[in-house]
Amino acid sequence: MRAETAVEPPPWCPWADMRKATICCLAAALLLIGLGLWRGEADVVLHKGINLCLECVGIG
Repeated sequence: MRAETAVEPPPWCPWADMRKATICCLAAALLLIGLGLWRGEADVVLHKGINLCLECVGIG
């Protein structure tokens, strides 16, 4: 079997840096999620979701 090699896009291709942008966005998202968890925002969001559901159903 022949090993496949990664083909680099030409330098004039507008999609050449898409992988770098994707990795940067993913890293920023993970950093902000971690910051929110560290600050205790998950508990706040959970309580707001529970209150919204209870109000819409009419139980609370």
